[in-house]
Amino acid sequence: MNNVIYSKINRERRKEFQLLTNIVRLDSGDKIVVKKPLLPDGNDHLIHMHDYLSAIKNDRVHPVSSKIDNGCLVMDYVEGNSLCEILLGYLRNSDFTQAMEFLKKYRDLVYSLGNDSQEFICSPDFEAVFGSVSLDGVLAGKQLNIDCILENIIKSQDEYLIIDYEWFFDFYIPYDFLLYRSILDLYCNYHADIKGLGSFVDLCSEMGISASAIDVYSRMNNRFIDYVYDVSNGYNSIKSQYAKEKLDVQGIFKSDRNTACLYLDVGEGFSEDNVRLNEVLESKSDELIENKIEYDLSEVSELKQIRFDPMTGACFVKINSIIADNTIDLMESIKDMGSDAINNGNGEFIFISDDPQLVFVLDSDVSKLVISYCILPLDAGLVGALKDYNKARDKRENSLRNLVDSFNIDACLYYDVGMGFTEERKLINELKISDYCDNKKIVLKYDLSGIDGIKKLRFDPMTIRGLVRINSVRGNDSIDLVWDKKELKMNAINLENNEFLFFTDDPQFIFPVSFDISNLVIEFCITPVSMTSVDNISKRIRKCRW
Repeated sequence: MNNVIYSKINRERRKEFQLLTNIVRLDSGDKIVVKKPLLPDGNDHLIHMHDYLSAIKNDRVHPVSSKIDNGCLVMDYVEGNSLCEILLGYLRNSDFTQAMEFLKKYRDLVYSLGNDSQEFICSPDFEAVFGSVSLDGVLAGKQLNIDCILENIIKSQDEYLIIDYEWFFDFYIPYDFLLYRSILDLYCNYHADIKGLGSFVDLCSEMGISASAIDVYSRMNNRFIDYVYDVSNGYNSIKSQYAKEKLDVQGIFKSDRNTACLYLDVGEGFSEDNVRLNEVLESKSDELIENKIEYDLSEVSELKQIRFDPMTGACFVKINSIIADNTIDLMESIKDMGSDAINNGNGEFIFISDDPQLVFVLDSDVSKLVISYCILPLDAGLVGALKDYNKARDKRENSLRNLVDSFNIDACLYYDVGMGFTEERKLINELKISDYCDNKKIVLKYDLSGIDGIKKLRFDPMTIRGLVRINSVRGNDSIDLVWDKKELKMNAINLENNEFLFFTDDPQFIFPVSFDISNLVIEFCITPVSMTSVDNISKRIRKCRW
């Protein structure tokens, strides 16, 4: 007699996607997977899954064989190691080099799966599932199965078997979206193992996914969740939100990144066996938050040195004080700052690596230690800029201007007439960086008289990270659109009045338009981050933050 050994019901989905999945042990001892729609609405979805068998054309990668039988999709049950299990084997043996090589082979495998590859174009069918997005220069393919994560691919000798192909689509989808989902799955379910390869953003970068693309793929993923769940239904709306929160990368790392570590060396070096952990708070772009940590070290004898890790991740750190036994200031006894660290003086440090640390040498035992400090995490874009600066400095280059003199960048004005910002509704001005550095004023004029119903404007002053000074954005009758602080939105830190520091390669200002606008004049200055010294950056941030 056939025996059901596992069941799963997806009743919280939209009616057309509700399935019952059973793993059945047959009388012969073999196992099969049986998927059945809970409602007649799901028949087309089941048939579409079976269509994947003929849609994928790849000599090395094959979907697990299936058939439609009596209104059910019957699939072979495959035994073997998934790509995820193979990767975890490398990680748990601390073979991070092999693990990274394995992931890059997986990336090549993903790029072999789609049909008719071309540069991504956002189609109406795509928007219905994933929303409207803008991605330039990203390769996409048809018939991609977005559930081709590492856990769903079994390696069998020289071929790979895909065991889950419920979500494949006939329109173009970026290949990197599949990689993003797979990396996200690893950090959600195997964080303790995968963090050996660095942060989520770092690993995405290693796999060729930019920080700006991560934001786009995150929005796509959330929109897909809304597509699968019926968010108009109250219960399913909650389920949808729960699914999004499970996949919130920032939430995954918060408990780890916001931990300060104090390592104690009693003659045997620093180790995880002798460490004190404390949860700490990050400063925000508009709020300074002080952390004050007290350590009781009265029972620690023969203490030689201490190492303080203010958080995990690249950051700015302002040490207000490190006081031992109520009187001894340890700030002058710093021995080492780890790798990729910059000492700005006055207790301020810039840590470019993900492992910030300060090592202090002690002349005698300490019974009490009090550390007061503030931390401000660094955006990945700025970290890249600072690393670029350090490399150039090491080569004894006094200026990075020669690196960008021949580059051109675009200033783009997007206009929203009620359908959002898209690449079809934008005006472009090409700027040469060398012509507009050192606070030279740029004046751009736009004739919008032929465009009706503009709701919002988005101005991207350049396509690289840097400092932007906005002098004015004036519409009809010299109305300045910028300085309504309640309405202006930007992905930058507002340093002083009209100066903005962008850590991203996609700087944006967004402001609403409450009247008809026929003419627009924008006056601004730009300075790329790679042409701004670390001192200038840190001085501006210090003036604003500390």
